[in-house]
Amino acid sequence: MDDKIKELSLTFAQYKTHPISKFIDDSPLRKFQELYPSNHYSIEIEKFLAYHNYSPIRRGADLPWWGKKYFSVEPGFRVMIITRDSLSEDAGSVVLYSHLFPVIRSQNEYMSFTNSLNSKQSFSFNSWNTFRTQFIQWGLNLDYLYVTDAAKVYKMDNNTSFDKEASRRLLKQEIEICNPDLIIMLGSSSFDLLTKGLKFGEVVESGRTISVQGIRCVVCPFMSGQGITQKRFKEKLAKATETINSVLYKQ
Repeated sequence: MDDKIKELSLTFAQYKTHPISKFIDDSPLRKFQELYPSNHYSIEIEKFLAYHNYSPIRRGADLPWWGKKYFSVEPGFRVMIITRDSLSEDAGSVVLYSHLFPVIRSQNEYMSFTNSLNSKQSFSFNSWNTFRTQFIQWGLNLDYLYVTDAAKVYKMDNNTSFDKEASRRLLKQEIEICNPDLIIMLGSSSFDLLTKGLKFGEVVESGRTISVQGIRCVVCPFMSGQGITQKRFKEKLAKATETINSVLYKQ
């Protein structure tokens, strides 16, 4: 486990995406560690951050999150979810607030946590709960789940635009290290980075799996914000759900 986390961290460190100085006391990570010090992620993320003691050179990215058995040697069906980029206002956040999935059950608990954060953090309960509920309805085992953003490397002098080539390289390296049994792409961000000769709309409409670095992949419409306003959103989500279920039940 430690070797994989170290390898993952050193890969991210090449792009200087997570300067440790940005993880201040009231950031989503540090507040989580304060409240849940014995949680696996609270402990293991320190092994990750140990290699990120450098000065910030660009806008920081969300941290990835992994379940407690993802990097273990225990057998299990490992799923990697790649979501679109949050554009959160500063480093110190965790993608989709996934670290809260196993420990928070109610809106009151969620609001209690988010109200303790610095003012730059904002992720509504409804959005967070939509993702958590859908992952559980898909039958994903949170212990064997890994969640990350698609593009994570910003341009040097631009806080709103990504270096697509660097982001593509990092994401491909991340997939290689994590070696999931199934990838679920939420939205078009990772699709655009990782595929050639395919059209996002056609793949989503078909509900079929594609191959990414030799790994089965399901492409799903994004389930929050403008994603749910696209035409035939419910039908597209239903097709993705059917495909995900067929893969999980046949494992």
